[in-house]
Amino acid sequence: PRPIYRYESTVENPLDGALFVFVHATDPEIFLLIEARQAGEEYQWQYALARFDSVVTLRVLHNGQPVWSVPDLPWAQVMNRREPYTAFRSVPEPVNEE
Repeated sequence: PRPIYRYESTVENPLDGALFVFVHATDPEIFLLIEARQAGEEYQWQYALARFDSVVTLRVLHNGQPVWSVPDLPWAQVMNRREPYTAFRSVPEPVNEE
């Protein structure tokens, strides 16, 4: 896999990082950020995962073990702008035919 974005830092922390996207058809589902971060005298790989455009249950496994999951989201919650996960949809303006 190739990252959609790769960066190297000019400071020590993080040293290196990349952003990957897992998709279903053409819809981004999960973002995966991987960084090499300093831990004492050494560097170690750290990761973060985030849901993007999916309201279904998602799971990520590493070596067969679950490391991250999110439950289904009801559309009423997704369309509520006061919830942490919100989808914004554009609605076409009506055409004035006068």
